[in-house]
Amino acid sequence: MFEYTRFGAYCKCIGENELTSASSGIDTTKIKILAFVLSGTMVGIAGAFNVARLGGASTTIGSMFEMRVMMSLYIGGIPISGGTKSKMYKLILGAFILAVLENGLTISGVMGPLYEFIEGVVLITVVASTLFLNRQSRIKGQKIAAESAA
Repeated sequence: MFEYTRFGAYCKCIGENELTSASSGIDTTKIKILAFVLSGTMVGIAGAFNVARLGGASTTIGSMFEMRVMMSLYIGGIPISGGTKSKMYKLILGAFILAVLENGLTISGVMGPLYEFIEGVVLITVVASTLFLNRQSRIKGQKIAAESAA
């Protein structure tokens, strides 16, 4: 839906630049409301499956889950600012890599603070390398533009 529909294109456009989207005739308020409704519906379905799987609910079920989602996004290479470079396969790849990392650490017997430390080091490494590579590509683009102008 995000990749092949007009709604997905509008969502990406709003994520890239909301003012430009509104200026080009997209009803940004309607699209954002629909996006939140769709997101809430998916969360409700996922919550129902989670309750069915665990056999109940508690206030700590989703503890630190948001960090796992953010790590999946970063590891997959999705820009947090949104936009047209957001691809669903990147999120799936990031989630798969994170699941392999978590399962590997669990099988290895790593527990507690060391587990969290290793995940933190991986996250910092991914974010730092992403920032470094983006900076290098921006510098390279500026050099190419300067050479073509000369």
